[in-house]
Amino acid sequence: MKKTIVIVILVVYIASIAVVNFFGLAIKEFDGVEYVEEIKCNSITVMNETPKTYGVHEINEEGIPVYHFVFTPGEYSKDPESLANNPNAVRIDYEVLPHTADGSKVEFIFEEKPYVHFDEETKTFIFLRNNRSLTVTIVSTDGSNVKTTIVIKSRSPQAN
Repeated sequence: MKKTIVIVILVVYIASIAVVNFFGLAIKEFDGVEYVEEIKCNSITVMNETPKTYGVHEINEEGIPVYHFVFTPGEYSKDPESLANNPNAVRIDYEVLPHTADGSKVEFIFEEKPYVHFDEETKTFIFLRNNRSLTVTIVSTDGSNVKTTIVIKSRSPQAN
């Protein structure tokens, strides 16, 4: 009886290998969620009459990229009319990678400053004063907790 059981198990084992080899094993692709893996900041653009793009000016001691832009002098306030006419509106040009990620929306996290106004509708930071800096963290909202941090600094036209 023992010999018969071993032979039956061996025959079933060999038969299963032959059947799987002949018909193949159906591979089903998992149709899951693709999360954000990286948020890459490419540049900042000052959104005035003639938009100008600025790349990374320096990397600070914490390893955070710092972007400088030329501040257009003037008296500015958080009054809606002043904000609408302020030429120092800065947009962050970023990429969410991979481009096929399901949730490519991001949130901007920054400390409220009296010299900067964030326009939620246009996603721009409007600087009201010169020689100021703002640290902004861009965070994905898909649950992957991917983030990147940059610093934006306003400077005088004659400064390098």
